[in-house]
Amino acid sequence: QASLRDDFLSTGALDPLWKREGEASAAPLLLPAREIAIEDATLRIETPQGVASGSLGGALREVENGIDGAFALDVSGAGVRAKGRLAIAGSLDAPRFDASLEPTGGGPLTGKLAARGQWKGKDGFAADLALRDVSVTLEAAKVTGVHGAIQLRGPPLHTPKGQHVSFAVADVGVPLTDGLVSFALHKDGTVAVERGSLAFADGELFVEGMKIDPRAKHQPVTLR
Repeated sequence: QASLRDDFLSTGALDPLWKREGEASAAPLLLPAREIAIEDATLRIETPQGVASGSLGGALREVENGIDGAFALDVSGAGVRAKGRLAIAGSLDAPRFDASLEPTGGGPLTGKLAARGQWKGKDGFAADLALRDVSVTLEAAKVTGVHGAIQLRGPPLHTPKGQHVSFAVADVGVPLTDGLVSFALHKDGTVAVERGSLAFADGELFVEGMKIDPRAKHQPVTLR
């Protein structure tokens, strides 16, 4: 059972494995057994968007100079229904990970998401997220054909400046095509849109220097 907060991820009873104090912090982190297998686990994650729950299975084993393992995930809730896979390698102190997530329908998100990176202990994690033919359905719009490569950092989750995402169609009652957005995600959860553009009526609609706060009920937007 895990809890995702604004500034940290708590894994409940497993936290002592990652939070070592005194002389123990200088020793390498080791698995308590040569292999840990999860055959049938129930997963529950609390997020700001709600509770996601599902099943988790796989194994993590000790190998020469480190660890190796793979896990499969089936989760729904918090606006997502998806299946995923996580491969782990390297050391337990700073594991490398390769993850994929594929929404299975019934939610606002479809397509394929893949992330590859490394957890660096107290420094958090760094990962590259790839979006492939993703569609997002919101109350006011549906965006399809989303592609991009995003550099993620955290916790809290954020990105460097100059991230780029393209999309084929944004249907807001009128279909807008050939979208391209340059943005950055800030640690407080707001998104700074450096520039966003869409093809429309043989011309271009664009916005620059806009800040999006997902918690705000109303968001002013100036299109040019």
